[in-house]
Amino acid sequence: MVLVPDLGDKLITEQGYDKESPPLEAYVNHGRWLVKCECGGCEYVWEEGFMMCRSCLNGEHKHQYRRTIFPKNRRQIESLLLLRPLHNRNWYPGETIKQLAKENKEHKEELL
Repeated sequence: MVLVPDLGDKLITEQGYDKESPPLEAYVNHGRWLVKCECGGCEYVWEEGFMMCRSCLNGEHKHQYRRTIFPKNRRQIESLLLLRPLHNRNWYPGETIKQLAKENKEHKEELL
């Protein structure tokens, strides 16, 4: 794991999990599930449901791991995005399955 050495380099020990703050919502950019930190950093979303920003090491959250959430319809989102070329595999919270399907239909000549 790369985070523990990053923390150690800054003389920070693991601080556990932030159970108070709302979870960060995952989104898809170029086929990658990501989450944005308040500092402006961006990290991959871990399947385990937490993240540590490598830019600020979650300093605003006492260096605790932040909770993350995937959308409930994640598998449907992924199945529609997998039809697209990598540069157009994007989804943001609030976009519906219906919208993704409509975009795919409108751009069917670009689908894989």
